[in-house]
Amino acid sequence: MRLSLFSLSRSLFYFLSLSLSLSLTLALSLSLSLSLSLTLAHSLSHSHSHSSLLSSPLLSLSPLLSLSLSSLFLFSLTLFSLFSISLFLDPQLKGIVTRLYCRQGYYLQMNPDGCLDGTKDDGTNSSLFNLIPVGLRVVAIQSVKMGLYIAMNGEGHLYSSELFTAECKFKESVFENYYVIYSSMLYRQNESGRAWFLGLNKEGQPMKGNRVKKTKPAAHFLPKPIEVAMYKEPSLHDVRETLPKVAGVPPSKSTTSEPVAMNGGKPINKPDPKETAT
Repeated sequence: MRLSLFSLSRSLFYFLSLSLSLSLTLALSLSLSLSLSLTLAHSLSHSHSHSSLLSSPLLSLSPLLSLSLSSLFLFSLTLFSLFSISLFLDPQLKGIVTRLYCRQGYYLQMNPDGCLDGTKDDGTNSSLFNLIPVGLRVVAIQSVKMGLYIAMNGEGHLYSSELFTAECKFKESVFENYYVIYSSMLYRQNESGRAWFLGLNKEGQPMKGNRVKKTKPAAHFLPKPIEVAMYKEPSLHDVRETLPKVAGVPPSKSTTSEPVAMNGGKPINKPDPKETAT
């Protein structure tokens, strides 16, 4: 789990360090060879001053000037290496493929229709998720089987999104006994500032984020990593992008009269009849 928190910076640091080290080693070897050659030629030019070849302007350079040229060559090669890395490399994120075991006794899963619930089966592919680091202690939770992201709208309802938006970002925090809680990065209680959490009830059904308390088992998940994987950084889309809307989802607080665009996805949890009645 900690691997997902610092994977972006660590991966880039390792690759840049390796590339820069190789470039510097090569450049230093070449520059030293050039410097020694020019210094030797300069010495020979003084002992054979009548030789037309050795008295050429290149061989009459002083050792100090030859060292300056070597340093310039080294600096140029280093800049070229850094430019090549930034130009040709795709940003890589090191995350994990994992199952998320809720303290209520269920594994979080996304069904073929995009709906979310809990399952007792610890071997189904629908319970596999990509945990992709998209910031410091911030992750995207993507179904391995469906390729959809878990998102939370402005009413606390969960839905599955084909596009990665700000509603797909969850803060990952360690609670106690190695359990992890996932809270929306975009929404929280207006007055108290209390975070909205991903959670399952005792029946394994998803709950509204504003009804989940971080101290309750509903919000506690235990990641069970399967393997480490490399991911391309997901492109961030706007929540209000003009895409097909999904009926039956309560309007988001992030909108005025129009319901929130579901980004081509499906609603994950249905409104509780008791909640709609009130």
